[in-house]
Amino acid sequence: MIAREVLSAGGGAGLALAICGSRSLTVSAAGTTAATATDLTSALNVITTCTEAACGVQLPVNDIADSITVINATAVNLRVFPPSGGAFNGNTADAPVTLGAYRGADFYQTGTANYGVAI
Repeated sequence: MIAREVLSAGGGAGLALAICGSRSLTVSAAGTTAATATDLTSALNVITTCTEAACGVQLPVNDIADSITVINATAVNLRVFPPSGGAFNGNTADAPVTLGAYRGADFYQTGTANYGVAI
């Protein structure tokens, strides 16, 4: 909605993207470890394909206070891994959080490779 408002006010597509962030609306998750998980590259990521019992995605290293939204639009659990060596909410390094079927979460970078999670 914000992007539409920016565009209707005369702002260009580049400005709308800068304000709202990038979107990947059809991400295929793969792998069950951080090493084999699909790397996320957008601010908003909708996972539409997950062929394993608990496939995974991995968050990138961003600037502190940046956020990434992950939406699991599949019928199976999704493992979300921090960047290599990172952790969620101060937990064990490289341990994933599980995002249930048809659930979403916001991840906020709080340190070099660490994220806070709001599910």
